[in-house]
Amino acid sequence: MLLRNTKKIEIENAIKKSGYFTIDDFDINFNSKNDYLVMITFAYPCFTFIILENEVKQNIKSSYLALKSEYKTKNVIQTRECPGDFKENETKNYDDIDSCIYRIDKWIKNLYDDIRNINLHQEKNNNHTKDIKEELDKHFNDTERFSHEEIDKLNSLLDDLNDRVRELEEKKEISNNEASNLMNIVQNSKNNLRLMPKKTWFIATWNKFKNIDANIKTALGFKDTLFNLIEYANKLLN
Repeated sequence: MLLRNTKKIEIENAIKKSGYFTIDDFDINFNSKNDYLVMITFAYPCFTFIILENEVKQNIKSSYLALKSEYKTKNVIQTRECPGDFKENETKNYDDIDSCIYRIDKWIKNLYDDIRNINLHQEKNNNHTKDIKEELDKHFNDTERFSHEEIDKLNSLLDDLNDRVRELEEKKEISNNEASNLMNIVQNSKNNLRLMPKKTWFIATWNKFKNIDANIKTALGFKDTLFNLIEYANKLLN
């Protein structure tokens, strides 16, 4: 199953317009080999939004006298959301893809609210994050947050990174667009320091920087892996 490019763009725009996170905070998978149309994943894999086609049963005849109910089937477009409106996992049925895309904004708001009271011991690992979580577990407990002093130190680190971006832009070593993108990433990372537990912040921050050109990261003096980022930040904070 493969979505049209127009719908892919609409999904990406729905994330961009949410106002709570940047699109770099999410992995968006349109892989047509899977049984879904799109899977959107935030930082940890327990936070997902999936759109898929499915067939559901509808009860067309049922009474307390009936020995069995009669059903008909209906093709629907479903969203499978974690978190949902009031449960950890919820499935909702729609008649069209546009309603599913419209739902993304509410899911991101639910995600934002959960992040503020996150409890990571319920996290479900997969191969993609197993090594990262094991490394994070060496340094932080599940709900540990940055202290005021740590936030000040990391803000200083991110300010230095911002100054380096401006310097590279002035020297024409990076384009205006690249500089603007980097500054937005830095500002978003700063905003998340008070919002996110340490584990979530490290992965979310790395997700923002991971797709930046390697030459630019070298010019910035930024570490190349999440593990090095953790080690670097620990030296700064200790």
